[in-house]
This record gives sequence, structure tokens and C-alpha cells, in this order.
Amino acid sequence: MLNFFMNKQKNGISWLLAMVFCLLSNSAIAINSADISDLIKAFEKRESPFLKDVDNLKNASSNHIDAYARYMKFLDKELNKAYKTTRSKLSAKQQLELKESQINWLKFRDTEFALIKNTWNQKDYGGSAEISQSRHRCTIVRDRVLHLLYYAMANTNQDDQFSNSAKVSKDCSRDHDYCEGYITPYKIKDNSVADYSWDEKKYERGDNILTLNIHYKNGDLVIIEHTYLYKSFYKINISYNIVKNHPKKPDDAQVSQFLARLYQEHVPKTQYKIKFRPSFEKFILNDLEKNPDEKFMHEYNVHNKKSSIVIEIDKKDISNTSEVFSTLYSLTAHF
Repeated sequence: MLNFFMNKQKNGISWLLAMVFCLLSNSAIAINSADISDLIKAFEKRESPFLKDVDNLKNASSNHIDAYARYMKFLDKELNKAYKTTRSKLSAKQQLELKESQINWLKFRDTEFALIKNTWNQKDYGGSAEISQSRHRCTIVRDRVLHLLYYAMANTNQDDQFSNSAKVSKDCSRDHDYCEGYITPYKIKDNSVADYSWDEKKYERGDNILTLNIHYKNGDLVIIEHTYLYKSFYKINISYNIVKNHPKKPDDAQVSQFLARLYQEHVPKTQYKIKFRPSFEKFILNDLEKNPDEKFMHEYNVHNKKSSIVIEIDKKDISNTSEVFSTLYSLTAHF
């Protein structure tokens, strides 16, 4: 724990906020305190001289402010380094998620910095205001550095598990029934289909996303997305977009039958075709008829196959956001 976290503030609000920042930092450290990664150790070693500098009680106020300025400059460099380290361990899809997360964090940081400036102001804290502001700004950036390093650690561990499991057996169907490259485009035989197209994306760590776009003669669009991470999980998502000028718009019962049929036709391998009780179309219809507040994910454990399936069903009115479609139904099954 940093020594400057323990400096007490006379004002009760100031002391409380300082404790909140401590807890935030501890939340990152508590993830795996028994086995601190070399990434964390290396960071703390580089950080050590800056901490000694800001904790030096012999420093005058101006020296303290300069010390914090140097510490913040160091943390900014570490932040960029941690971001790049984490990014290098992620798939293309995860990299986009990390980028979005970092953008949102930067917005949070700027908002917090403004709050810090208004809380520890010159009027209430006089000459110590700038020191307090600097201390808490550093706390926020340091906390993000630690979180990024822990993300990097987690993905490093996953890479190790991936390598180890691959060495155990070349036949990945022993644990799951989907292997690298097993999802491949297939022909669509349906007289009601006007045309269809495939889009396949493969990522470095074994992620494979195969998307099927089906355009029907009545104008409707179905998007079926197969997603799998090698030896980890498989997911199928079916999106049914109903055109606005549909000649005979289907009701929820008809849509339930259609989604159930699409699931049975497009979910790969027989072991994913689980028998539902009640029937799958009735299950879908029952969920569609529920109030939004009553909806939740449904999990089915398939004991004989040592697997489980989580079903999500949704219905949205998209007439205001789409020029072509009026309603969107979606069905997602996670294995």
C-alpha cells in the first residue's frame, strides 16, 4: 500500500474519498495477491523511486508538487505501456472491446479529475490543495495501470491453458465437439430464399466467427452468426428482421416456429440439438409473451453430455431506427 494513501485529511469528505481510492486500488490487487505476476513486480520496481520521492516528508510544498508531476508523467508512460502489453495478448474482437473500454475510462478519468479539482480547492485547502489534487489524480491513473496489467495476466494464463490443453490431446472433441475449422459455409436449400452470403472471420487465438446472411423473397432478413473459441465455447445467434411492408406480418406464434426451425436447421452437430420440454417453439413463445421485466436468461444443463446451454430471446420494435425493417427477433444459444 502506498504511504501517501494513508495521509489523513482534516475534512471528513476528503478522508472518505481517499479511502474510496484505496479500496479501488485494493480491488485490483486482491484479484491474485498470492501470486503477483512479474508484470506487477516489474511495474512496482520501476515505480519505487517515484514513491520515495513523493513520500519524502523533508520536501517543501513546491518540491512535493514537482515530485507528483514526475510521478504522473511516469504513470502516463506506464499506462500506455500496459495498454499495448494487454492489447498484444488479445484477439481482434477483444482488441476492439479493450479500445472501447479505454475510451470510456479516459472519459471517467477526466470527470474524476474535475471532481478532484473542485473538492480539494484553494479556498478550503489553501497551499495543500494542489498536493491533494496531485495525489488523488495519481491514484486514479495507477489503478488503471494495475487493472490493465491484470487483464494482460489473465489472457497470458488463458494462452498457457490453451497451449497445455492442446498438448494433452489433438482430438478436441474429447472435451467439446467443435474443433478448429469445423465450422464451414454450407449450402442453403429453401425456395423462399432470394439469395444468401457468407462472411468468415478468423482470429489469432482460435476465434472463428462465421456469419450467414439470408435474404428472403418477401423482404425479410435473417442473420445467423456462429461464434466459437477453440476448446472453450460455441454460440449461435439468430436475428430475424421483419420488413415493414411485409405482405402478411407473422405473429409471435409463427415467429416462434420459424426461430425454432432455423435453430434446428443451422445449429451444428447433433449434440447441440437438445430436446426441450416443452417444445422449443413453445418455450420461445412463452418467453416472447412475458413482460420485459420478467425476462431472463434460461440455462439448461445437459448432464449426459457434460455440457450446458444458455438461451436468450428478445423482441424489439426497430421501426424508428430502420428504414426497411419493423421488428427484430433474436435467439442466442450459448454452449
